Amino acid sequence: FKKIKLKSRPDRPLVLSEFGGYSMRVDDHSFNLDKAYGYKTLESSEELSAALERLYLGEVLPEIQKNALCATILTQVSDVEDETNGLFTYDRAVLKVDANAINELSTRIFNEFNK
Repeated sequence: FKKIKLKSRPDRPLVLSEFGGYSMRVDDHSFNLDKAYGYKTLESSEELSAALERLYLGEVLPEIQKNALCATILTQVSDVEDETNGLFTYDRAVLKVDANAINELSTRIFNEFNK
């Protein structure tokens, strides 16, 4: 919901401890059919995967290159009750993103961390 802006300090590692929060509800696999929470709502797996790719390549990757970002933690691995901003649904039955696209993206980010 806002751009990632970080400041590095020479005396400690720079960690992006929570970011993302992109929401996509899968009705048959959601805790609450009336409420959903997230910072940005997407309607399909393709939209969610593309939005995450834009976030990582457009905001996270430059922070690795510019500010020596050394770790990131995406919010969140799976949906938690009304929070539909996970990569998996509440029941962990559905992966909401394209696995191949996210794997390629993860590899690219991992390689950047290793430079």
